[in-house]
Amino acid sequence: ETLVNHYLDQNDFENGHVYANRLLETDPWRESAHRQMMMLLARSGQRNAALAQYETCRKILADEFGVEPTAETTALYERLKTADAPPPHNVPPQPDAFIGRDIELKQVMANLNNANCRLLTLVGPGGVGKTRLALQGAARFIQPGSLAGAAGFPGGIYVAALAPLAEANSSTSSAWQVLVPAMITALQLPAPGAQDPMTYLINQLRPASPTLLILDNFEYFIDSADRLDRLLQQAPTLKLLVTSRERLHLRQEWVLELSGLTYPPTESTIQLATDESPIAGRQWLSANAPSSSADLHSYSAVALFMERAQQVRGDVELPADELPAVIRICRLVDGMPLALELAASLLRLSTCAEIVAGIESNLDFLSSSLRNLPPRHRSLRAMFEHSWSLLLPQEQETLRRLSVFRGGFQQEAAKEVAGATLAILASLIDKSLLRHNPSGRYNLHELLRQYAGEKLAEIPAEQDTALNRHSHYYANFLQQRGGEYQAADESKMLAELSAESANIRAGWQHAIDPTRDVTVADINQYWYLGRFEQAAGLYHKSLAALRAPSPTWDRGLDLHQQGFLAYQQGHYAAARQRLTESLAVLDTAADPLYAARSNVILGMIAHDLGELALAEQLLRQSRGELEALGESRYRGYALATLGLTRYTAGQGYSAEIERDLRACLAISREVSDRWAVAHTLKNLGLYLSRVTESTGKRDEARALLQESLVRCRDINDTWGQVTTINALGWLTLAKGDRDAAAETFHEVIKLGHSEQFTPAVLEALWGRVQSSADGDSSGQGSRSSWAASVLALVADHAAASRSLRQQVQRHHDRLKQSGQLPEQLTADRQQNDFILLDDLIGQI
Repeated sequence: ETLVNHYLDQNDFENGHVYANRLLETDPWRESAHRQMMMLLARSGQRNAALAQYETCRKILADEFGVEPTAETTALYERLKTADAPPPHNVPPQPDAFIGRDIELKQVMANLNNANCRLLTLVGPGGVGKTRLALQGAARFIQPGSLAGAAGFPGGIYVAALAPLAEANSSTSSAWQVLVPAMITALQLPAPGAQDPMTYLINQLRPASPTLLILDNFEYFIDSADRLDRLLQQAPTLKLLVTSRERLHLRQEWVLELSGLTYPPTESTIQLATDESPIAGRQWLSANAPSSSADLHSYSAVALFMERAQQVRGDVELPADELPAVIRICRLVDGMPLALELAASLLRLSTCAEIVAGIESNLDFLSSSLRNLPPRHRSLRAMFEHSWSLLLPQEQETLRRLSVFRGGFQQEAAKEVAGATLAILASLIDKSLLRHNPSGRYNLHELLRQYAGEKLAEIPAEQDTALNRHSHYYANFLQQRGGEYQAADESKMLAELSAESANIRAGWQHAIDPTRDVTVADINQYWYLGRFEQAAGLYHKSLAALRAPSPTWDRGLDLHQQGFLAYQQGHYAAARQRLTESLAVLDTAADPLYAARSNVILGMIAHDLGELALAEQLLRQSRGELEALGESRYRGYALATLGLTRYTAGQGYSAEIERDLRACLAISREVSDRWAVAHTLKNLGLYLSRVTESTGKRDEARALLQESLVRCRDINDTWGQVTTINALGWLTLAKGDRDAAAETFHEVIKLGHSEQFTPAVLEALWGRVQSSADGDSSGQGSRSSWAASVLALVADHAAASRSLRQQVQRHHDRLKQSGQLPEQLTADRQQNDFILLDDLIGQI
């Protein structure tokens, strides 16, 4: 029944009829199903069939139970039997299906049926679908067999299309002189002759039956909005449904704001980066996005694009490899229906990927030559030009300057960077050019931001001032938050940094000119957010600007951070190169702190590569240097890795290492450095978990790691999370809970792969094989085949640690000695260059 009601709401009578029939076939005595069928038939224009359905219902109940239909069923029959013809109207038929807007359409219908709502305004930017929604609501009252039409607005439902009139009468001094005759014409009233048009209109409407008048594109006549107040007061049976890019600001006004259609939050695709960065060549797959067009159709933006694409290309379904580009198109245009239809119209000559590239590079790319589109809707530029022309000069100036923001902004930032007053911001919101969300942030539609950015570029001096103000504002923003990093309200600070990440990135890109006052240290706090890919890109871009004849401290820090990122993602050679370069620069700059930190990471690299003597030398040295400096963030890594290095070298468990790690944790807690606390908890837990046979502290190790995971999540540290979850996975497996361990490793794979933390992902893949009951690579079947491929990949992968490769090799040797080594495994190891990490992950 719920499904049938859904199809009734959608006016999808064909599908509704199918499911109502199924209900009646399985339960012919269900009166509610008979009522649904009567409604379906009546609303699809089959009134006589609807009446006949009642007789069928009555006969079944009489024959089987000797009873009459309930009062509800009989009342519906009487209404259908006496229903009048649809009300008079001039609502034009629509050329294609109405897609999406289920919630908004219900709100429109509820308000039109609400006696207290006399004026409903649909507000939104151009191209968002205000007109179509208004006409769809009107169509509900005039469709054949409608039970609402004559009863709702027996006086009629009329549409006044105002945009063509306004454009044709742009030189007319009084917009009201155009608007009143337009309403008289739309209502199909005789000409007023010598009478005052407004008085005549009121006199005609005052005694009329309830009437709905739709005023489409009222933004052209916004200065005359107050005249509607008199009309509503003196014509009590009139109801107005208005579409406008701007609110009318009348006391009687009810407002429904429209934004874009719904679209998926991520693109389901594999992306390859091929720049010159040491962390290039990364491959990732978003694990949470929809995987097929069937899943995607639940998003109305995608459904609209697919429907229009079918009109252009005739495909039943777009190929799977085009789906990520479809999602990207929907996201780029923020679900705007007009933009989606313009994009789909280009499929005759372009692929979806080419459309994505065109939208990203050229605002003029989205245009149409369709003759039955109004000129303002034939391109996004024309639509934006129209909105721009309706702005006051001060509003245009503010909108231009706001285009330098990325991903939204706060009021304070708008004031400092763009000189925006609260009154101007409010006016831009009222005109549907700016959005204000409950958190207090303001947002511009991305394509409108591009358009306003072009307007700003036409005034170079103003553009330079705005960009400089933006860059300096977010440099100061970072410096202030950097000083607060160890404060008690660090969670709030990190949330602020995360919200402003796009602005920080844009400001940094403008600031990498070495003549500016912003430093690499400012972006360091941004890196601690866990946004590694963005940070890596910024560090890489800034290197060119920082390559001066004399080394600078900024360049040393930049190289250090690039080295750490490369290490986390398994690019060990590149990491060593960057860190070694950073040491040379930092020595010159006399910065022992970051020099010691670079040595810690070099020691961790040496440990992972099995170079134990070098690892101990570097870690001993950096441990002493960091202890002398009172540093706790990296000292935990130095201690834990030193302890594991000694343990691997056969020196056994070290009580001294454990004692020093606990002391380091206490210091981190004392100074409220949450990053240091989170990572020292992980390092102590990791050390105890690896030497648990000597200490018997497995439960404490688990508790430490679990607390570390909570804290890493609190500070949005993805690398901290994946390395901690990996350690928990091995503890869970050692406990014998294979299913829980498999799920734990699967979480690492999803999270780690999205940030290209390949060493952690490889370890988790091997953990998944070890924890799966059918993971023995010596068996047969698809899972064993997958396990064999994982073994082949990890055994020789450059990003796998030495200890992990040794584990896998020992497993390989056991299979070989027992004669259980499958031929596929040997073949896979011979051609493991062709085994893609993405392919293996996709098979989980």
